[in-house]
Amino acid sequence: MPATKAINPVLYRVLQGSSSTTLRPFGNGSGKGGPFRIFCNSALNDAYVFKFPHFDDRDVRRREAALTVGDLPQDGRRIDTGLFFPDDRIRPETGGVAVYVGQRNFRQVLAELIGLDTRADTDDARHDLEMLDTLNDLPSLDPFLMKAAFELRGLSLADGTIVVTDAETKAIRETLVQRIGPVISKAFIHQVLSPTATAAKIAKEVWNPRSEQMMQFCMAFRIPVGEAPQVIFALQGMSFYEHLLASTRDVTAPLAKYLREEATKPNDASKYHSTELAQIDTIRQECLGLLKSHLTNASRVFQLYDEGVSAFVGHDRPGPLIDFLRLSSSFYWSLGHCVTSRINAALVLQDSLRSMRPALAFANIETTLQRIRASLAPRVDLI
Repeated sequence: MPATKAINPVLYRVLQGSSSTTLRPFGNGSGKGGPFRIFCNSALNDAYVFKFPHFDDRDVRRREAALTVGDLPQDGRRIDTGLFFPDDRIRPETGGVAVYVGQRNFRQVLAELIGLDTRADTDDARHDLEMLDTLNDLPSLDPFLMKAAFELRGLSLADGTIVVTDAETKAIRETLVQRIGPVISKAFIHQVLSPTATAAKIAKEVWNPRSEQMMQFCMAFRIPVGEAPQVIFALQGMSFYEHLLASTRDVTAPLAKYLREEATKPNDASKYHSTELAQIDTIRQECLGLLKSHLTNASRVFQLYDEGVSAFVGHDRPGPLIDFLRLSSSFYWSLGHCVTSRINAALVLQDSLRSMRPALAFANIETTLQRIRASLAPRVDLI
């Protein structure tokens, strides 16, 4: 899609977002560039599925300081899921209709808009509604997380629909085992785990949120049985985002450099009033602040976990770790936003520098910064 200033930055975010935040109807996980089809309803398959954050003003103010265990609500969710049905599939930037999974009349709107049987009287309708519910339960739309969530719910897809490499799975699993290993060993020293469980068994079953060993692990830290799968899935998700954060540093590094350097100063500045130039500099500083905030808060999540482990392993104080585990879902969602928004913004910059000419023209710099801000924003206004 050609980059044009006329495209609303939020709509641009939906259409051009990374695979973490947008499922495109034409290839988004198959690894083969073919159509990405997970629904039975053809209209749903032709829609853009997207994620958008809605952290409130209190959440934004909290981000000015270091994140703490008390900062996040128990439910954790601050990212919702939307469906964008373009009026023109060839030129989706011209507009369309957006529907949001969390809105009150969501099912009624889907029934009227695309004819989906929202009474779920058919297998196809039940499948599609459960797919949407599952996607809505994820902070991002990364293939790794989708595959794990679909498997957890017993939802089947055609082979090759979502491809996750063995190397990626191995790296993420090893990250989780490394983080949880010292806790398991210490728990056995204190004999708070059942004698039938062993450290080796738990490490082996760490990928199965419903395994008996992982349930025992959660119960040992006072996590109710009903919440145990959610906690383990959140720990898996945090390990994924830790891996994603490390593996995309080369992608996000140019963004920070761009926002700090002269690259955001237009070469046709003489044509514009000083207030206009000051305005884009304000946006630049806002973007840089958000970028730093996301990295700080992502790092803080891992720091809080490490502090909890240190208190338990080194000082026999399980309290901080128990607090972290109870709020693991909240940290999981916050981490998802922090990591994926940085990647989105970096890809916006790549696209702008590639497609906008001249890159240093005032209008192009302004458009680029507005799109970066929309990618990093803690709250996105509905399209």
